Amino acid sequence: MKRLTCTILMICLLSGCLVAQNPDRHWAVGLSGISPGLPVAVKCVWQSQGLGAQIEGNYYYALGMLRIDGRKIIVEKGRWGSYGFVGITANHFNDGITINNTLWADVGGAATVRFGKKQRFELGFEAGLLIPFWSNLGLDQYNNTGFMVANIFALWWI
Repeated sequence: MKRLTCTILMICLLSGCLVAQNPDRHWAVGLSGISPGLPVAVKCVWQSQGLGAQIEGNYYYALGMLRIDGRKIIVEKGRWGSYGFVGITANHFNDGITINNTLWADVGGAATVRFGKKQRFELGFEAGLLIPFWSNLGLDQYNNTGFMVANIFALWWI
């Protein structure tokens, strides 16, 4: 999973550098602090007009996560913005005894603010709901419910 996270970061950085000259496409890379426990994840965003996509991944001790979302800008007013997202999250947990792989649907919203003369540095907050739909250990472990989640992030727009 550590290699996957590094690979995702490198692909995002290279892709961003290759298309940075195209004004119709905007790329960002950064870090995200994900609750619970605030492990740090690598985040890459592609945004064109109002629609975009984001990918996020990490491996933190025994827990790995990969998240892929579509996103749509709801409001942009100067430096301030908000967007909604929907996608899929994959979790891997290996405590040395049990391996739990789970797929989740995720949905939520975010608020952001950009800083600097060219507004290339962005801080934001996401909140949403994770709803499990597959697990190698069965869905009964989740008591037929989802999880509220939140994260904070910092992005640099290339």
